[in-house]
Amino acid sequence: MKELKKTEIVELTITRDSICYADDIDSPHKKIVKGRFYKNTKLFIDSIVSEYLPVIYENNYSWEIVLNGKTIGFINNSEVYSMIDKASFLDVNSIHFIYKTD
Repeated sequence: MKELKKTEIVELTITRDSICYADDIDSPHKKIVKGRFYKNTKLFIDSIVSEYLPVIYENNYSWEIVLNGKTIGFINNSEVYSMIDKASFLDVNSIHFIYKTD
């Protein structure tokens, strides 16, 4: 079985847009984590999403995923789409989820 490559230990600041007025109270929903992350973009996004994004009980929504100022993927109705194969990390990183709805 092929070993999945991870980063060295890096810091990641995670933020996201609010999904409704009641969610604004905690905006920008900032969380700082340190750890080793998958370099494979889809696996990296999946690992963050499962621990961070709220559950949304509606259709026709998406998240744009921006890592260090560059869009690396999208989530459409819970399906992850990566735009690049490998995520590039710095010593200190930021990822922001931009909420979109139709």
